[in-house]
Amino acid sequence: MGSSIRWKGLKNIFQVETEIYQDGEVKTEKRCYITSLDWEASHLLKLSRDHWRIENQLHRTLDIHFQEDACQEHDWNAAANLSLLRKLGLSLLKQIEPTSKMIIKKKKVAYSPSFRRKCLLGEF
Repeated sequence: MGSSIRWKGLKNIFQVETEIYQDGEVKTEKRCYITSLDWEASHLLKLSRDHWRIENQLHRTLDIHFQEDACQEHDWNAAANLSLLRKLGLSLLKQIEPTSKMIIKKKKVAYSPSFRRKCLLGEF
């Protein structure tokens, strides 16, 4: 099978090298991307940065509000299911009363059966 068939629509291959400052050390990491987008390098770099900004915000939010990093579940299926449930809960809480703080919505869900029902039924 020729490469043109396996990579149909391929427009760019690019690599981003990042530096992370952690514990007084500089760590470098290379990330490689393939894409069907025919964009300039500056736009592809912005796309990569935007992706990682969103990814980091999601993990930070999951850790702060759902203590995801503290989870000690070692069974792969259980860990995957818990992760999915956390993301579902976060998504529902973000959609309902978007201007309210997450901590307030979490307390309302914990203490108010009617608010909890509203969240679970998606009555935004």
